[in-house]
Amino acid sequence: MGVMEPIQKMLDEFVQRGMATSIIAATRDGLLIASSPYKGFKEEVFAAMCATLLASAETSMSELANEEPQTIFAKGENFILVVIGAGENVIIGGLVSSESEICEVEKLAHDIEDIIKQKS
Repeated sequence: MGVMEPIQKMLDEFVQRGMATSIIAATRDGLLIASSPYKGFKEEVFAAMCATLLASAETSMSELANEEPQTIFAKGENFILVVIGAGENVIIGGLVSSESEICEVEKLAHDIEDIIKQKS
């Protein structure tokens, strides 16, 4: 089994447990690896936007604070957009409905990072 199958399974289970409305795993360049979207969700576009958001935040923080961001989030009226790195080459982006779910996305990112390390 390659690395994509377990990542896809983890994303699907995450959404099924109600932890996110939609969630993607992508390369840091914004290429989609796996997703568990809701109907009508354009996961390729979302993956590219998440990668751009993380890259912009990394550049800003390295210039201003000489460190990298751990988690990026943007809070709307009903949802929170979360973007987090899952190792050197992968990002996780998702829509959650509460701040407590941000921690769950962070745990998911760490679990995906572990799978990638095991398969490498």
